[in-house]
Amino acid sequence: MTSSMDDREKVFENKFKMDEELRFKVQMRATKLFGIWAAGKLDITDPAAIEKYVEAVIDADFDEPGIQDVLRKVKADFDARELDSDMGNLEREYNVHLAEAKKQFATQG
Repeated sequence: MTSSMDDREKVFENKFKMDEELRFKVQMRATKLFGIWAAGKLDITDPAAIEKYVEAVIDADFDEPGIQDVLRKVKADFDARELDSDMGNLEREYNVHLAEAKKQFATQG
């Protein structure tokens, strides 16, 4: 009986670990897509500059849990260029990219 319970616990632990890993990958993909979108709005066209900007957006995601750090980074960049930087609009746009990232991972597996 104990072995069965131990096995079940390991299965749940492994599922939790896989779910968390997938959640992290989806969030990173969404942040990357959002960074690419933001780079376009900022008229960044050089591929190397786009990559560098996307890396900066992704790095901002490690400041705190959630996406507020990413949104603040992009908002500051948009403010510097006098672009529409409404946080609600930026969050909606991020959510579009989050849905796309989820779709991409769903079709992979």
